[in-house]
Amino acid sequence: MKKILLLGVLCILSAFTTVNAQTYPTVKYSGDVNLSYATSTNGVKIKQSNIRTTHGININENFFFGMGTGIDMFDIKENNELKYSIPLYANIKGFLPISPKTKLFLSLDLGESFGIGDINEAKIVFMTPMIGSSFKVGEQNKAINLSIGYNYANYLTIEDDNGDGGNNNFMTNLAATSGSFIFRVAFQF
Repeated sequence: MKKILLLGVLCILSAFTTVNAQTYPTVKYSGDVNLSYATSTNGVKIKQSNIRTTHGININENFFFGMGTGIDMFDIKENNELKYSIPLYANIKGFLPISPKTKLFLSLDLGESFGIGDINEAKIVFMTPMIGSSFKVGEQNKAINLSIGYNYANYLTIEDDNGDGGNNNFMTNLAATSGSFIFRVAFQF
């Protein structure tokens, strides 16, 4: 009788246990490719376009940490010039699910961008907080992310032998600090 009672209790208890295989993995790879456009807010006529890629891990389904790089293009209207830089940055995101296929998120990029070409000694330290929505478009982690934010940048130079700051007239067209509104579209995988 004791064996039957013990077997019955075990059967009832096993009906209430969950299987860990059905929960979200604790650490999972995630990446994205994004396009963004920014326009300055401080009177300097510079428009910026970016193509970037970010790769990292989802700590759980609501938190992401990653690193990224890409290419940034600056369109300086005063001189009718295009300048390029390569950013290296860390990205963190916090997600808030509002439906099975939609999440709101806060994102922060922190990094440095290095000038290439005739501005190869210019450095730009930047911080970009953003808010957006992520729309699931397939199985697993695939989504389209739309976000807006503010890009705060501090422009630095390194002196060279001729004393012009090492970057020709790039710095003469920018304030020491600059801000811009940014719009970003990303494909998350």
